[in-house]
Amino acid sequence: MVQLTRRTLLRVSTGMAALTLAESIFSVLPEPWAGTTTIDPALRARWADIITGRHQVVSSDARFATALSALDARVTGWRAMLDPTAASVFTDLPVTGVNPDAQGVRTAQKIRQSYTRLLDFAVAWATPGSIHHADSTLVAQISSGLGSLTAAGFASGTAMAAADNWWDWQIGSPRALASVLVLVGDELPSAQVAAGCAAIDHFVPDPWFLDPLKGLPVKESTGANRMDMCQTVIVRALLDGDVPRLERARAGLAPVWATVLEGDGFHADGSMIQHASVPYTGSYGIELLLAASRLFALLDLGAAGPEYETFFALVGKSYLPVVYRGRVMDHVRGRAVARPLARSQDAGFQAVEGLLLLAEAAPAPVATQIRGRVRSWVDEDSTGRIFETGSVARTGLVVALMNSAVAALPEPSAGATVFNAMARCIVRNADHAIAISASSPTIAWYECSTLENIRGYHSGSGMTYVYDADTSHYDDEFWPTVDRYRLPGTTVEQLALPDRIGGTSGKGRPPGEWTGGSSVMSDSPDAATVFAQDLHAPHDRAGTGGAFRGSDMHARKAWFLQDGVLVALGADISSSTGGIVETVVENRNLHAAGAATLRVDGVVRIATLPSSRTENATGPLSVHIDGVGGYFFPVGGSVKMKREERAGSWADINTTAGIDATPHARRYLTLWLWHGQNFSGRSYQYAVLPGASLAETQAFAAAPNFAVLANSAECQALRFDARETRLFTFWRAVTVDGVTASAPCTVAVSTRADGAVIIAIDEHAGSVTALSVTFDGLGIPSSSSCAGGSVAIVGSRVAVTLASGARQAECELHF
Repeated sequence: MVQLTRRTLLRVSTGMAALTLAESIFSVLPEPWAGTTTIDPALRARWADIITGRHQVVSSDARFATALSALDARVTGWRAMLDPTAASVFTDLPVTGVNPDAQGVRTAQKIRQSYTRLLDFAVAWATPGSIHHADSTLVAQISSGLGSLTAAGFASGTAMAAADNWWDWQIGSPRALASVLVLVGDELPSAQVAAGCAAIDHFVPDPWFLDPLKGLPVKESTGANRMDMCQTVIVRALLDGDVPRLERARAGLAPVWATVLEGDGFHADGSMIQHASVPYTGSYGIELLLAASRLFALLDLGAAGPEYETFFALVGKSYLPVVYRGRVMDHVRGRAVARPLARSQDAGFQAVEGLLLLAEAAPAPVATQIRGRVRSWVDEDSTGRIFETGSVARTGLVVALMNSAVAALPEPSAGATVFNAMARCIVRNADHAIAISASSPTIAWYECSTLENIRGYHSGSGMTYVYDADTSHYDDEFWPTVDRYRLPGTTVEQLALPDRIGGTSGKGRPPGEWTGGSSVMSDSPDAATVFAQDLHAPHDRAGTGGAFRGSDMHARKAWFLQDGVLVALGADISSSTGGIVETVVENRNLHAAGAATLRVDGVVRIATLPSSRTENATGPLSVHIDGVGGYFFPVGGSVKMKREERAGSWADINTTAGIDATPHARRYLTLWLWHGQNFSGRSYQYAVLPGASLAETQAFAAAPNFAVLANSAECQALRFDARETRLFTFWRAVTVDGVTASAPCTVAVSTRADGAVIIAIDEHAGSVTALSVTFDGLGIPSSSSCAGGSVAIVGSRVAVTLASGARQAECELHF
């Protein structure tokens, strides 16, 4: 390997032509660390290259100019805000005085934000093409800023203030500081680098554990938090060659993605949970992916042992399923949906960066899948926004991909993914995807913090997302403007709820039974899926032993999906807390000026604005919205409709200081079913036909492709005509249509093209010792196989029994 000095490596200026992906964008970097007894100082340069992307910059490529200009503008602006007294680093982030300040901002948050800005300073200094590259005055300003933050308390021996968020002290600040020191450490006094290392060691003495400095019980770090802390310690170890510290942190990585049975981490079905009860693949999970991909590139983790290689399986099992046309689905993004600068497309861009970096270390089949899928997502971004918003590092990864011969690998046009461990379901079809967001005794109604997503309370009450050609639907000011009491798919009692009801950080979990589903032939266009929720509406008590707040509404909800049709059933709906209970069929964002025509049984209704009034359609069979799809009501009833323009700001749902308070107005068409007040035992039925034309909707209403078999407190079941499909939610041990369950479960049965009968059974309560399901009328199979269970013939019936300890079984019966 060519020997380069540390300073030469950190100041390297590259005008290199784009590499082919076969050569690898990392082929020009120092070798990764692979577990030797010493740490090569050149690894600091490798980390610098990974986080800055400077080794990929092509000066003649305009796409890099955009990223460099954005970096330069930020740094130039912040340099103008440097505190001349050095009491703080920046005049708008004072780190002395009352904590929290008059605006409620904690000192630790301002220290963390200061370090983050200084990291941008260091990145600009180290990146050829930046106007700040190799600027000695900028280094002096970084040094001064580090001194100010040390004096403000980010130093060895300082205790975390009780008012502060531990995350700022143990993750946000040390993570940024470690990279600052790697980038400019050779330009700083050695004593300052040593002080920075000591501060990191103080606040992150062991990345395996949290909160050792606030007098709280020590607890094990998990998930994305563990990954971030390990990254901090690993990068810090590069500064002085501390192999034991690096090894301790590296050993902490693999447990992050080891399969867990409950709580934080990755579950066997691909679910990713953080904060014990919040589905978070698309936020914390993306942060974890970014950190992991950088560390795989730095440390050659792919060659470190099988426990590291298992991370690659998560690409197909956890990450790819939750992205639709380059956007990460909102039902796995937790409170991040309330951040105006972190919309689903932004999360998608982060996923692009993490996956492309991971592809450098992945086995060839995984790397090929990643690059092909990412190519399809980038091709979807016809506006080029990925370059307008990306860092130099991200831009370099994407440019290398686009300059390569890699062909786009489109997303699956059909199939289903049921994430039982996090109460989420996704079903794809040729022109759309449906995502369902539920809650359960182990999964929170929603997640908020004291500041963010404070009104997201009904998003876990069965919210049903339809992702289609209108890819900006949920990104176009949806969350600040949608009626939060009428989210599509939900059953809601119309009672005003207090902000943060249920508690912060996923504390609000409903009582009740279970949520979950089953799917057969899930990787094919023939997929048939059932998903169900025992819904208890959001509520809590005001303080310890305080008065009940919220709704006592309860409903059994079930969804059945096949061939692009969603049928929704509700049963056992009850409430005694006085509000009107509704089930919301649709609430579609028509954007700023949309005027989609709505027809009821072919007749135009509520054609124009202004119209905030509610109209009623009695006994309709079908409703159609141009450009959106159709809706079918098999038992008629009363359907309410509203066309309205709604206004709201991000500050309404996110009270973080400085958040955008600009009012936004968007038009909506809303459909809902009215159930009444103070009642019990009510139900509903409807079908959604995403993308259907008016003619297709009317034809479906005249000849629907399904029949409801049961819709009660004991069982909700449905038959689709195609492939003799039957789908069941057994809330009790009953018999429906010749199928008997010995305990609560979901069951899917369908016939494959070759005549084989495929059966999927899932037990969700976790307390059943020997679940069995028997089937009349199937005939006697000549052969069978059953993963997770066994098949027996009992007279003329087929009986499937789950194996001891198994939660699911999938069987094939051949006749």
